[in-house]
Amino acid sequence: MPPPRTERGLHVKVRAMGDKDLVVGYYNHLRRHGGDVFRLSPLNTHEKVPAKDKDGKPIMDKGKPKMVDRILTPREQFSSKWMEEVEETARETKPQHFNKVGRGDARREHQKALEEQLQEENAEPGDEVGHVSDGEVL
Repeated sequence: MPPPRTERGLHVKVRAMGDKDLVVGYYNHLRRHGGDVFRLSPLNTHEKVPAKDKDGKPIMDKGKPKMVDRILTPREQFSSKWMEEVEETARETKPQHFNKVGRGDARREHQKALEEQLQEENAEPGDEVGHVSDGEVL
């Protein structure tokens, strides 16, 4: 099955190369870790450029070149340094790479994981380590 067509080009499905525990790049305001599968889509840069016809000649409007927004195609966004193209059937990963929400407060799950890790690191040998639930030790 061919990739879905858009008005300005094709979507391209890619995988971030590298270690799954490291941020290897950024796309669509998200940190991408190694192994993440996501879709590159046409991107409007809001930069005005002269419109051209199919022969590559500028389209004129009242004696001036007609200006249109520049669209970056998925191929122009592709980076061989940290991306590899994958089959369209590859399953996309859910983005989970925000550490902070709202006014910069750590996410609750992230905060709980940090508290549990700190508790385990500070535990004495033979101590039973409880788990943190909503700020309380169980």
